[in-house]
Amino acid sequence: AGVETLVVLMGVSQRQQLAAQLIALGRPPAEPVAFIERSSTPKERVVEATLAQVAQGEVAVEAPAVWVIGEVVRWRGLLSAKAFLGGTHAHDQPSETA
Repeated sequence: AGVETLVVLMGVSQRQQLAAQLIALGRPPAEPVAFIERSSTPKERVVEATLAQVAQGEVAVEAPAVWVIGEVVRWRGLLSAKAFLGGTHAHDQPSETA
């Protein structure tokens, strides 16, 4: 079994070449890709595409960004970073520490 999910850091400027190499090495051209620009800031932006679209230069993305490659991208709607996690907000924390 191959690597199902890849995460590329600091690779935005080389995205076309990297995507083409990944396809040449056997990754499916239709494999989903997500670029996350300015993650966890008010200016966060997510751009979804396919590996082939990235290799062909059809995806406009700006650094800083990370990109996720693999079927996990299709789960994005289910795995929202903005979802409420119990105990992570101040009003959920104990008022006193032991």
